[in-house]
Amino acid sequence: MTDCDEILAARTARLAAPRADDVEAEQELLAVVATVATERMLIDHRYVAEVLPPGPVTSVPQAGRIIGVRNVRGRIVPIADLGTLVNLRSARPTDERSVVVFTQADDTLGLLVDSAELATLPRDADLHPPPDDLREHTCVVGLRTDGAIVLDAARILHLPDLHPSASSPTTNQQGAHHHG
Repeated sequence: MTDCDEILAARTARLAAPRADDVEAEQELLAVVATVATERMLIDHRYVAEVLPPGPVTSVPQAGRIIGVRNVRGRIVPIADLGTLVNLRSARPTDERSVVVFTQADDTLGLLVDSAELATLPRDADLHPPPDDLREHTCVVGLRTDGAIVLDAARILHLPDLHPSASSPTTNQQGAHHHG
């Protein structure tokens, strides 16, 4: 092997080796940590479009778990209470709570929380099955060893009683008259 070959081989090995920050990134989880009452819940950051500060929510009667809507830069976002999905009740009034806005494809849903922040957490926390009182909730994936409840955002977005079209069956009936 010539000196040039050795230099190229060493450089190739160095370039192919995982970078320290890549290894660290694999050991960390970027999540939105939402709190309701005293419970911390983790939500995959890829489903969260934004976290809105506290503000008014316009009530929508008889809409299932959708408690209201909020105008977000001209777009009407349906709002549900995250606490009701996991049998928790916040002591704070609705207009004093933040809203975590979830999106996937064309689905958008806001969830009321007491607080929310983006956090980098260790991935190595073991995930345990949810306890009996949370097992009935299909959006709960499990419980981390640090006590945080892990939620499945995709399941939340597709719960029938949270989906805007399912909670409002008369939405598309206007103008549906056919002549012929």
